Amino acid sequence: MMSVGRENYGHESVLIVVHDGGDQARYFNLDYEQYEAHERMHAHLEQLGLYAEQCTGWYSAVYAR
Repeated sequence: MMSVGRENYGHESVLIVVHDGGDQARYFNLDYEQYEAHERMHAHLEQLGLYAEQCTGWYSAVYAR
């Protein structure tokens, strides 16, 4: 679980990805409008039995299906 200040997301996730403006942001944050990269990442995660959820604009959680 991620708990920073008032943020409290990512319960029972297997991974927290902090992408705050970094190279990974385009794969997780739809605000970057990199839809093809976002879809490719989610397709790869699905093959592994995982899915990602954007928690805030600066981090996402990855969960097992």
